[in-house]
Amino acid sequence: MFRTCSVGWGSFPWFRSAPEAVPLEEMLTLVDRALYVAKNSGRNQAIGIMAAERETADLQGEQSVGETMEVEGRKVRILRLPGPQKK
Repeated sequence: MFRTCSVGWGSFPWFRSAPEAVPLEEMLTLVDRALYVAKNSGRNQAIGIMAAERETADLQGEQSVGETMEVEGRKVRILRLPGPQKK
């Protein structure tokens, strides 16, 4: 049997220089939205969100830095990491 998993995640603190700028409750709402993006765009993937304003240096090593969009009133950068494919 082949199983898949959809994951939503977010960077916390949202801004390293101002960790109190986005409270945990708001982060949980953003992460929940990321989970629904993963489920609604094909499942079997992890969707991460981070502040679109973060510096490019913060993104070194990220595999799939994608589009930016607005989620819950915040401009976010979407990181899409696909899961393994069925053989």
